[in-house]
Amino acid sequence: MSLKTVAVILGICYLSITVDAIRYKESRSFKKPPHLHSKFAYVTWTKEKGYDIKIFAAHLSAPNGLDWIAKARYQNLVNKTGWAFVEVESKPSWPDEMQAYAAGIAEGYLTKDLIYYSYKNTLENYCDDKPKTCQYIDKFVSQNMAWTLKSVKALKNQNSYWYQVNLLIQQIDGLYFGYKKASNGTESDKLTKKDLIYLNIREELDDLSHALDPTPGLKDPTDREGHCSVMIKVMENNRDIFSSHVTWTKYTSMLRVIKRYNLAYRLSSSDKNPVPATEISFSSYPGVLQSIDDWYITSSGLMVTETTNENYNDDLWKKLSPKTLFSGLRAVVATRLATDGKSWTTIFSRYNSGTYNNQWMVVDYDLFEPTKPLGDGVLWVLEQLPGITVAKDMTSVLRNQGYWASYNIPYFDEIYQTSGHQKMVDQYGDFFSYNNNARAQIFARDHVNAKDVDSTIELMRYNDFQNEPLSRCNCTPPYSAENSISSRNDLNPSNGTYPIKMLGHRPSGATDLKLTNLDLLLLQQFVSIAGPTYDPLPPFRWSTSDFKNLPHYGQPDLFAFEPLIHQWHWL
Repeated sequence: MSLKTVAVILGICYLSITVDAIRYKESRSFKKPPHLHSKFAYVTWTKEKGYDIKIFAAHLSAPNGLDWIAKARYQNLVNKTGWAFVEVESKPSWPDEMQAYAAGIAEGYLTKDLIYYSYKNTLENYCDDKPKTCQYIDKFVSQNMAWTLKSVKALKNQNSYWYQVNLLIQQIDGLYFGYKKASNGTESDKLTKKDLIYLNIREELDDLSHALDPTPGLKDPTDREGHCSVMIKVMENNRDIFSSHVTWTKYTSMLRVIKRYNLAYRLSSSDKNPVPATEISFSSYPGVLQSIDDWYITSSGLMVTETTNENYNDDLWKKLSPKTLFSGLRAVVATRLATDGKSWTTIFSRYNSGTYNNQWMVVDYDLFEPTKPLGDGVLWVLEQLPGITVAKDMTSVLRNQGYWASYNIPYFDEIYQTSGHQKMVDQYGDFFSYNNNARAQIFARDHVNAKDVDSTIELMRYNDFQNEPLSRCNCTPPYSAENSISSRNDLNPSNGTYPIKMLGHRPSGATDLKLTNLDLLLLQQFVSIAGPTYDPLPPFRWSTSDFKNLPHYGQPDLFAFEPLIHQWHWL
């Protein structure tokens, strides 16, 4: 990627981003048309009609006097930028349950096509090779939903936690209502409520598949997907903190949405004060109410992100219970209610499902003062396994080494040992080592080069696997595109030989970048790039890939997008 840069003054810091990104960003201010490629939905309610949706074209505004409950703005710029954009806002004069339901309606109605495409790309054929396992998954999820709804009914008016769980359920109910209303009579109308729920727990399904597989122990433990790289970097003289994340996942999931929810919820039925994070910006997917990546920027001053830690200890799966809450739901509740990193980890730890086991990182920008020493509480880290969570203030690591890196291997020894990572090192080598795997060593060597936005992007998108010594392996050819900060497993030769399957030829890799700092976070913004890394590598193109027959409805053919910063219309 050629990064011809200019300086952009945002508050107290200088950000350098590409000229093309600047031009795209400035184009948002053009008055004709004022909302390029946008659609607006306003959801109302009356005793006579119930919930109703009013759609307005980009060049029209809502009529004066319209008493809306929630409104949404939708831009499908997937072919121009790699992203669609959704902005949802609710009105505090309406009851919270109605706000949540109406917010879901507006998003579900506007994004119906993307939701259907995303389902076909990621879930439609999920059970084809494991029908028996999926029967067990269906039973587990049904039991979980029944327990969750029963708990909501009993507890939603007793504390803020279950009050917020209820609002998320109301929002997904509204999402389904809006989707069905928009898809009525079309092919996409076949999606069920269960399908939409499964979209929202997509990353939990793989762990449920491992836990509920009727033939455990027969699968290769190295045949799994890597999940993400993170770097939290303190700039020279403590002038800023850059938080950055790249998602690693299957290429079939590359139909992406950046969202902002401004939902004017109260803390609880008895506390009318607003939740700490009424406004949350995040990277996400169609039909999904959480991030999944995960990547959240909040009006409470928090950046929340994670990378996934695999569980290689099959005995732990016995601790799974349907009387818990899935990880994505708990992340949303914690992100909305938390006031700092410690409270986030405390809230998230409740009702641990033991699925989608991650290393979570919470940066509290409210505690960060530029040019001053880092105080305690700036960085909290939590790691989860079935039946276990460990959380600590890790700001000392930022002070001592200037960065925190995360790359799918547990930091805390209790989690590392219990999850079976040491046994994986003993059997398969340093690929599973916290200190000696390729990404750990690249971050340790190169973090000093991350001095501004451009150089941080360069590090987080880094992959020169054919020339990078740390990308080498006991393979033929003697390297793997898995062994870098942003993987490109599609570039590993299909006829190569690899000691573990994660190093081989697969339709997966790093599929994006997100980056924020203090000034961007104050605007609920972040730099984003959609698609697999390129330069010096060739951009990924579906039509010339040997994976071109995999479902990729609604996606661009070529992923060669530049960085952008999206400006929110209602901020």
